[in-house]
Amino acid sequence: MQGATLSAPNRRVGTVTLELEKGLLQPQLEAFITTQFPVDTIDWRVSPHYQWPATFTLQAPNAQEVLERLITPYQFAVTFYANRSAVISYRYSSSEAL
Repeated sequence: MQGATLSAPNRRVGTVTLELEKGLLQPQLEAFITTQFPVDTIDWRVSPHYQWPATFTLQAPNAQEVLERLITPYQFAVTFYANRSAVISYRYSSSEAL
């Protein structure tokens, strides 16, 4: 796995930690999603050229919040499906869609 390192939830503190490294965002985000959510296949519908700028540790009470903190600045949306797939796309407001 290139980039992201995930630590198991800390039972004592109740946090999920994701250590990101400088480099492409896609492999780091995909590794996080496939280890923390029931996902086997990811359809990446955003630019594959997004970069994470520096080494950084992201912590939150749960994996959903880590994911939200990671994708919000990029305006990404992640949609999970029952067939163990996920789609990563751009997040649009209803006014932008018109």
